[in-house]
Amino acid sequence: MIDFTSLPIIGTLAETYGTFVSVLSVLLGGLFGVYFLWMIVNIVYYVKHIRLMKGFRSELKKVNKRLDKIERRLDSALKKRK
Repeated sequence: MIDFTSLPIIGTLAETYGTFVSVLSVLLGGLFGVYFLWMIVNIVYYVKHIRLMKGFRSELKKVNKRLDKIERRLDSALKKRK
């Protein structure tokens, strides 16, 4: 069977990947890791919701402007009738 780690390119990639996995296992180990992942998930969740709310706010501003125009037209039409 071929030992893939003996090849120069794959050996380098395996070492890099192994180092990365070991660093992740140390950082994400235990309760600290659970808390850390929970914080990252919450940050991503809140950022997505903030973007969504900004979109809602801009759409509401547009709708309010349109309604103001309609209201002004109706007011002017009612004044002309009197």
